[in-house]
Amino acid sequence: MYGYKHADVKKLKIEDSSYGELFHSLLVSVYEEYVGTFEKDGAVPLVKDPMLGNNVAKFWTRAEFETFMRRIEESKNWAAKALETEDEATAIELWQKVFNEDEGEEYFPTTVDEVLKSILTRGSIFVSRTGNISGQKPLSEKALESPKHRYFGG
Repeated sequence: MYGYKHADVKKLKIEDSSYGELFHSLLVSVYEEYVGTFEKDGAVPLVKDPMLGNNVAKFWTRAEFETFMRRIEESKNWAAKALETEDEATAIELWQKVFNEDEGEEYFPTTVDEVLKSILTRGSIFVSRTGNISGQKPLSEKALESPKHRYFGG
């Protein structure tokens, strides 16, 4: 919902951006859109559904809105730090903070190279329509199987 609206009005830095830079740009854009409402005592935002036009935040309490804004601000700060660091482990740790809502669930591997090596040496790679890459065919969504590979990494 947010991405469509912000890309449509060209608030995002899409040209020559990595996914990380694009996601950070989205967080900044969302924060800037609602910070004015956030600064007003007791106010909650109007968040229009891009397809239906109704207010998807109609039943938000002020406390829920404050939690939302705190989470957006934290996430944009962690994303900025992840983009600035030269250390892969630190970047992964920071991105993990942005996306980790589930205790113990890791969304980013320790090192990307290890995961790719593991997938490639097992055989095929499956790419889902949402962009997830796996060594096993997903059961919950359609995926394309890439041709068999040999791993030639370092």
